[in-house]
Parts: sequence; C-alpha cells; structure tokens
Amino acid sequence: MKSLYEKTLLGGIEVRNRFVRSATHESISLDGSVTPEIINLYKKLAQEEVGLIVTSGLEVTEEKVFTNSMRICDDSCIVPFKELTDAVHEAGGKIVSQLLHGGPIVFLKPDYEPVGPSAVQDRFSKIIPKVMTKEDIDTIVNRFGDAAYRSQLAGFDGVQIQGSAGFLLNKFLSPYYNRRSDEYGGSIENRSRILGEIREVIAQKCGDDYPVFIKLSIDDLMKDGVKGLEFSEGKEIAKHLAILGYDAIEACGGIVGETAPTADYNGGEPYLKDQFIELAKEIEAPLITIGGIRSERAAQELINSGNIEAVSFSRPFIADQDLVRRFKNGENTRCNTCFQCNGPKGIRCIQNA
Repeated sequence: MKSLYEKTLLGGIEVRNRFVRSATHESISLDGSVTPEIINLYKKLAQEEVGLIVTSGLEVTEEKVFTNSMRICDDSCIVPFKELTDAVHEAGGKIVSQLLHGGPIVFLKPDYEPVGPSAVQDRFSKIIPKVMTKEDIDTIVNRFGDAAYRSQLAGFDGVQIQGSAGFLLNKFLSPYYNRRSDEYGGSIENRSRILGEIREVIAQKCGDDYPVFIKLSIDDLMKDGVKGLEFSEGKEIAKHLAILGYDAIEACGGIVGETAPTADYNGGEPYLKDQFIELAKEIEAPLITIGGIRSERAAQELINSGNIEAVSFSRPFIADQDLVRRFKNGENTRCNTCFQCNGPKGIRCIQNA
C-alpha cells in the first residue's frame, strides 16, 4: 500500500509526498513578471509541505491569453523566476513551470491574430483562428523549447506542457478542432506529432534527463452532442505520449467553455475516477490525477490504483494552503467548489475573506 505522505520519485523528481498543487492562474501579475506576492504564495505552499508545485501557465510568446498572467517568453524572465524557485527550494519544496500557448482560447480582446490547427470557431471565445502553417508549427515548437531552457536556467525542477483545457496543444489533439489532412491531422500519431516535436526540442536544449511533464485532457467532455476528444482516444494518446518520452502525465478532463463536472462529496470523487483507474493499468509513465478530489480517502484510493503516483489539487489549495496538514489531522478541505475563486484582485477563497 502506498501512502500519500511518503517520498516518491515523480517523473524523475524526488518529492517529499504525493501531493501536487496543480497549475492555478493567480491573476496578479500586471506586466507578466514575477511579483513579491507570487513568490510569497509559492513559498507558503512549500512551507506547508506541498510535494510538488506547478506554476500557473507561463505564456511562451508575447501574445497574452489571460489578464495578468506571467510570461517566460524572453531572457529577462530568468532572474526573477530564479528568486521564486530559490524560495520554494529553501522551504523544502519542488517546482515545475507550466508552459502555455493559448491558441484561440483568449480571455481578453486580442491585439493579434490567434492561431490554431484548423479554421474552426472556438466554442468559448468565438474566434476563428488562422490555420497554422508548417513554419508556424515549427516556430511554436521552438518557443516551447526556449521557454523550457529558460525554466532550467531559472532553477525549475522540470516543466509541464499545457495540453488540456482547449488551449492550443489540446486543439491539435481534438478531432473536433483539428481537421487537418497533413502530417498533423487524422490519426492519433499525427495529432500528437506537435507534442512529440516539443518533447524532442526540449531534450535537445535541456538534455535528455530534464523532466518534462504534460497536463492532458483525456476526455474533452463536450456538450450539445458534439464529439470532441473522448476517453477511448484520450487513453491511447496518453500511452503514446509516454512512449514519446513524457516523464509524467497529469490527467484531467474538460475544456474551457464546456460543461464541467463538479466535485461529488458522496463517494463519487473524482469525476473521472473510472477512467483514471483504467488508464493507470496500461500507461508506462507515472500518472498524476486531478478533478474534483476533495478528501483524503479519495486521494488515497487513487494512488493505490495501478500506476497513479500522485494526486493534484487546485481549488482546495486556494482555500487551504495547509491542505496536507489538514488531511494528516483528519480534517477536510474547506473548499466547497463554489467557483468564486477569481476576484478583481486575483485568486482568493471566500472562506478566507
């Protein structure tokens, strides 16, 4: 029997327990840079014994997807991020940067032309993106590689590629959004090709042993009878990405703008439990699971299911930065999934108001 509280090797990173703080948009970086408030937030998470911290999505280009998001698109980012990673490491934690390109998912009026695999209107932003050429794809692949190298120089223990939630790379994986007929469309192997190329360029720039994770939607959970990426293919994509060299996979479901399940406190958590367990029996890479997990019992059950090595939380860590200690003491999270985390001054929980 595995324990939530024991040390483990997660995708090549030794962590002190199996708790992961999933990427959570703080919305408090006015100019895209690291702020003292952000450093203190991550330092506090490390002090509260979170095993692995994943940053909010760091944009790999100058094109902003979020209001007040951090970016890692040029070398001026390296020194400020080094201050952040030093603070986490001094507190005994480990941290990876999540690397993000939004594609046509945009949360503000863009002053640029969003791109995507095909000219299919995004169901959330209503944007019809510019179809990416092979040159465009090569450029984006290299921007991810450059961002990973900056992350390495800044002291991050690894990187996580954002391949979920309807952002650019998820769009390549989804048969609804990817209508290409070239080597980047059609089969699972072709739709995953850009992710394989990103993995290769990171190895070239950072070395083969630098940990590279991916956050992956294994089911788009699209509404209105629309057929997006479904679990039957999501499972095969996850297995394929493990073969391509991704060191750990954080599996999730749903994309921005679609109906997402909510946490079930009556024994049904997490909301993709059966899919996670099925995937864990077949995948070669360590699996991290996220999605409506709200109790120690549910988390413990998951890590004892096949190759699930860790559990990831977002909203519960907004409510309770001391979640690890609360679970140890037999307490529950105060998060009730009210979806009121985002305010004009950044993330906060009404429990802490």
